[in-house]
Formats: sequence, C-alpha cells, structure tokens
Amino acid sequence: MPEHSCASDVVVVGGGVIGLSVAYSCARSGLRVTVLDRGALGQEASCAGAGILPPGRSDAARSAYAQLLAASSEMYAELSQELRDQTGIDNGYRRCGGLEIGFDDQDAHALRSAAGHHGQEGITWQPLTPAEVRTLEPSLAGPFRVAYVIPGMAQVRNPRHLKALAAACAKEGARLIPGAPACGFETDGDRVRGVRTPDARHLAETTVVTAGAWSGGV
Repeated sequence: MPEHSCASDVVVVGGGVIGLSVAYSCARSGLRVTVLDRGALGQEASCAGAGILPPGRSDAARSAYAQLLAASSEMYAELSQELRDQTGIDNGYRRCGGLEIGFDDQDAHALRSAAGHHGQEGITWQPLTPAEVRTLEPSLAGPFRVAYVIPGMAQVRNPRHLKALAAACAKEGARLIPGAPACGFETDGDRVRGVRTPDARHLAETTVVTAGAWSGGV
C-alpha cells in the first residue's frame, strides 16, 4: 500500500483511557487530533482495570503523585457528567465508598500504615469491626485482621467509560485510527514531527505517547 501523509496539531500514540482523555481535551480546545492504536481502542490495560478511583484532597496532598491523584479524583464527577451530556453514555461513575480488608499480619500492617498516611492528607479511613464489615458486605468470607471503610472511594465502569470517551472524541472531530501500530517517528533534528505507521506518516506539531506497556517499544 503506498504511503500517504496526514497532518494534525496533535497525534496521540495509544488509544486507552489516558490517550483518549488527552485527545478529547485537545479536540475540545479546537485542535486537530489523531489517535493511533496498535489494536482496537481501549482493549488493553484500560479495559482490564477494575475501575477503582481512590479519593484525594488537593488542598492537603503533599507529594506530586498525591496532588495528581487528588486532581483526578476531584475532576472525575464533572468529566463523567460532561461525557454523559455529550454522548448519552453513562460511564457508571458512582461515589460508592469502598472496603479495604487485611486478611493476615502483613496486610494489616500495610493497611494501618496506609490509613495513617491518608489520614494526614485529610482522607477518611474509618476502622470497622467484623460485625460492621459483614453488615456492609454480607458475602465477605473468611476471618480477617483489620478492615477500613473509605467513604470517598468511587468507581467507574471501564468499558462504558472508554466507549464514552471514544464517542466524545469523534464528536469533537478527532480522527480515531485503530489497527495502526506506530513503527517510528518523523523527526527534524532533535524535534519529533510526527509518527510513522505501516501505511502512513502522521505529521503533527505535538506527539503524545500513551501506549502503556508498549511505550518502550515505540
């Protein structure tokens, strides 16, 4: 197949949850966006994840990682509503709370440390008795050493979220190209000018690599 060239403002390598989120944000800002994925969109780690969203508080977060987690946690409800309004797809976002259970001494030690650390950042981890745990989750089996409820924990249904993101990207004019593995970069001196796939050159002012476990190979 003869090679052809396509021009965008941004080309994103990897069509998982991060790649599609970047593409959606850029497209909403009026940029021309192309998303490339080696397979089907969102079918790797993004689809396999459990969709658990830990809580965070940006006003109390200490490390850069905690600040990023807090910002994401605080934005998810608004983003989910925005995607639902844009596409009609409910991604299943719910602030449902969560349980953390320590079944042995090692688990218990790790959870007590986590509870103390998160408590310093204003995140509630409330200890529970076995009776309280089984009231919340009657099907929980086996003895355990320690348990906490985390009221701020939320969840999202990954397949629905990915479907909503892809639909919103398309609605904003982003080009979504599955089955297009990146096999190299177009460069000009020390500057990346785009991405090569087996049958095309995707030129862009900005290239974003969000290929997850395949980023090293890219």
